[in-house]
Amino acid sequence: LEAIRGLGYANATPQQLAVNGLLDSANPVSTNTFSFTNVDNTEFDNPSTVLRGGTGTVTIEQVDLDLKRIVIQVSWNDRGQPKSVRLGGLLANL
Repeated sequence: LEAIRGLGYANATPQQLAVNGLLDSANPVSTNTFSFTNVDNTEFDNPSTVLRGGTGTVTIEQVDLDLKRIVIQVSWNDRGQPKSVRLGGLLANL
């Protein structure tokens, strides 16, 4: 989430996040939701290499004229039990 915020509002698009190595692809896996399970950015770990069965998604929603909601979800397996964590925030065009 902080890496996306660091790029700024104008770059919080699927295309720019993919170019900057924060998404697997600019192609959505569902509405406004993109995978970051296997990103190649060496600065950030990806869920598939650090968590057993790890996957990650980023949801980007335009909630107002100059305001986007960013939601990150990471899911994994822990001793056969599915686990997940979800974190979100707002990104304003200041």
